[in-house]
Amino acid sequence: MTNAKRDKKRALIFLKLRRAKAQIAAVKKSVCLRRQKEIFQGWKRVEKQALDYAHARDKEMSTVLKGIYTKHLVYRRSLERGYASFSWRTKQLRALQEAASEKAAAYSQALEETSRARVEHIHAESRSDQAVCLYKRTLLRHLRELLYAESEENEEVASNRYILKSLRANFYE
Repeated sequence: MTNAKRDKKRALIFLKLRRAKAQIAAVKKSVCLRRQKEIFQGWKRVEKQALDYAHARDKEMSTVLKGIYTKHLVYRRSLERGYASFSWRTKQLRALQEAASEKAAAYSQALEETSRARVEHIHAESRSDQAVCLYKRTLLRHLRELLYAESEENEEVASNRYILKSLRANFYE
């Protein structure tokens, strides 16, 4: 019986020991999770600060990021991720600057084309005005010639009528 009691006590002790080990492991795990959470929150704060400096120049930004990361003891992987994010933002900024310069070039080209079109329009209007004046002059000259020819014809017709009347008058007399 004594062996059974001893075995039972041993089993209880092992059970208590196993429970204690499980509790110790749970405490270690919670401490580890708490540390990871603190590190993650620290990284979130650092990332927010890094995003605030996104529009600064490359050299200034890299020194600021290095200072922030060393201050908050961020892991190397997080540092690389931060640099990659910064590099991506820098590329975006460069792309935006290129797009803005392209738009400015397109705008200046459109202005040049508009001014060129205005000048051409003004020249075309002056040419069309000249053509209209020439047409009017030609038309007036033609009308004068017609009027002169008609007046000559009218004189001939009038003289022919007079001659005919006088001939009739002479013939019937």
